[in-house]
Amino acid sequence: MIKEGEQVVLMYSSANRDTDHFTNPEELDITRDPNMHLAFGFGTHFCLGSNLARLEIRVFFEEMIKRVKGWGLAPGTAPVEMPNAFVFGMREMMVVLDPA
Repeated sequence: MIKEGEQVVLMYSSANRDTDHFTNPEELDITRDPNMHLAFGFGTHFCLGSNLARLEIRVFFEEMIKRVKGWGLAPGTAPVEMPNAFVFGMREMMVVLDPA
């Protein structure tokens, strides 16, 4: 039971892995539909920059596809995760690009 005055931390990332709402939530599926993730928040706290962020990532991948025919992890390296309890992501991931 949460007592009056106690602080509570909401783990947004766990909501994005809820098997009641996402089939195979641990897998990257760019075609997932509907994709009711909470990456940009929800309701009155929804990120005002979400449309800009979506545009930036779309343009990045459109341009990347034109310029790179393949990529992979750099030999002898491994991704380094961010030590963060709120957002999952990589702090470092060395890649090798194969120009188109």
